[in-house]
Amino acid sequence: MTEQRSDVRTDPNAELRRYALEAFVAHGYEGASLQQIAERAGYTKANVLYHFGSKVGLLEQAIAPAIEAFERFLHSWSELDDVEGVRSLVDPFVALLLEHRLAVNLFLVRGSALEGIPSVDRATELVHELSVRIAGATTDPTAYLRTTIALGGAAYCLANPYQDDGVELDSPEFRDLLARTLTAILLTRPDAADADREVAARDAAAMTPIMNALSRD
Repeated sequence: MTEQRSDVRTDPNAELRRYALEAFVAHGYEGASLQQIAERAGYTKANVLYHFGSKVGLLEQAIAPAIEAFERFLHSWSELDDVEGVRSLVDPFVALLLEHRLAVNLFLVRGSALEGIPSVDRATELVHELSVRIAGATTDPTAYLRTTIALGGAAYCLANPYQDDGVELDSPEFRDLLARTLTAILLTRPDAADADREVAARDAAAMTPIMNALSRD
């Protein structure tokens, strides 16, 4: 019998969504059972089915906040050819990535096995829309490549919370460092001034030990 927790449960939906994402990321959608998720959260399988109807329903609702945040992010910036335009892209992107790490990880690592699920298919559409918007926001082909590579690389490196190795991903210092590093990458030009290159190099050096920790097995 599942041992029920005695503390007051103010939002069972939120708890179950969080534990579901953790299970889906750790074991894959097929490998994570509703029974395991329910027990981990301190509920019964019947509770899960009552709130979400099915395993697919649980997955859909678990990633819905990330999808909604991604849609808002797509409309939060316009141009990429100056500092303000780049920061209008980088700052909300960093917030999205760190706030929804589990959902981002699930999509990046397990997404190919979840095709056909509406929310996952919607996430794929949004990634394509992001690529199209980036292409339309700059007339410089190299800027497009820098942007897509930088954002994609940051997402893959930082989405996995099981590799943080003591790095405080939610700290203001880390958020600021990540934003400054991405901004430096996106603003780098072949003819950039020496001072700009020095700033980019300093931020990249500061980021190196953090990225090494995040990518360590």
